[in-house]
Amino acid sequence: MANEDPLWIARRDGQDWRDDDVQAAIDWLTGLAPAAEVAARIETQRQGLEASLAVWREGGQAPPTDGQDQAAWWLLQGADFADGRRHSVPEEAARITPLLKRLGADLAILRGIPGAEERAGRLLTERRTSMDAGVYELLVALAWRRDGWTVEFVPEQRGGAATPDFLASKPNRRWAVECKRLDRSTYAVNEVAQGGRLANPVHDLLRQAGPSLVLEAVYNVELQDVPDGYLVERVREALAANRGGWADATAIGRLRPPDAAGLLQVMAHDDIYYGSRRMIQLTAGVLQAEWDYSFSGQWTPAEGRPFYATDLHHASVIGWTCRAPRALEMKSGHFRRTLVRAERQLPADRPGVVHIGIEATGEGQVDRGRYMANLIETWVYRPANRRFRWANVNYFRSEVSLERDTNWDFDETFAPLKIGRHTTPQPVPLQALVATDGPVQPGAFF
Repeated sequence: MANEDPLWIARRDGQDWRDDDVQAAIDWLTGLAPAAEVAARIETQRQGLEASLAVWREGGQAPPTDGQDQAAWWLLQGADFADGRRHSVPEEAARITPLLKRLGADLAILRGIPGAEERAGRLLTERRTSMDAGVYELLVALAWRRDGWTVEFVPEQRGGAATPDFLASKPNRRWAVECKRLDRSTYAVNEVAQGGRLANPVHDLLRQAGPSLVLEAVYNVELQDVPDGYLVERVREALAANRGGWADATAIGRLRPPDAAGLLQVMAHDDIYYGSRRMIQLTAGVLQAEWDYSFSGQWTPAEGRPFYATDLHHASVIGWTCRAPRALEMKSGHFRRTLVRAERQLPADRPGVVHIGIEATGEGQVDRGRYMANLIETWVYRPANRRFRWANVNYFRSEVSLERDTNWDFDETFAPLKIGRHTTPQPVPLQALVATDGPVQPGAFF
């Protein structure tokens, strides 16, 4: 993702804009369920967010949502982003609104796809804890329709025969399409959580010891094998001996002061979203795009914008990466199991394609390794259904932008992978599902 001079200052004008595409998607979705019920669910999410904001106003932190009604949360965040941004949570907006914007921009096409409204309506009525899989189905169907295919969703049969998500046809051509959406692997999620657990005692130590510091650690072993007290003990020893770091079989660590000049220069004019990657970038002086980070500070919430800091009195930044071979392997796995599950949904009377949406980790070595592993899996995969032809993989990554005048960064890579040996051409051309406005270049960009 692009990375300009981090010392920019936000605009003081032009903040009254509306996003009509996001609003169109919100209006469409809210109209697919009983209005009173939807309004009540959104209000519940709003109240939960207000309770979270109250904690942030006192300089604490609390999750903005309990995650139990993602449809209502998406509607709240989407509507607020589209007009006003009074309750917008930056990380959530970066994750949600690019997808809503694409649905809204192509809403006329989407409404013309038989079964699309029924699919979207179920996203609201079933109160799912994740919207990603259902929204991904709609985005894939839009891509086929934009390419000139006639598309029709297949009604799901609860407890009945397996069916694909939709059928697509052109004169003398028919395809069955199944969609699967994968989040970060459980291993990757657990690794980040363990990294945070290792970092927390270090934040406490540095807060008590006095200095604001940046700690950068490269783990040589899997984080699950690192004792809970390891990191804080290495830091305590380094501080006591006035050393700038350490190196042992478990990790290499480096301690250094923060880049206070850049942070103070920006905060003299601007509030900064507390704990964001931009705050980490300004505090640490450099942000490694492929690393995970933990941030802690003593700060003053901005008036009326409690997610943003108007002053930062003390800060500690802990960044880490893991280069253990098994960790890289585990974070790039579980593709084959998805192929097997998806293939079972495909009929045998026409060629089939599986679209798989994968949340990229942002770790180039991991994502490159996963791409190559997926490519090899499709080379050696022998489908039980002889009409299974292609696996089209979309790798997504979204985050709060580090650039001026930009709300989010959204990266997308499209990789068509042939299943088995055949000469059937790829049915849809290389195209992005979400970032459709700019040029699309072939290749895996990790």
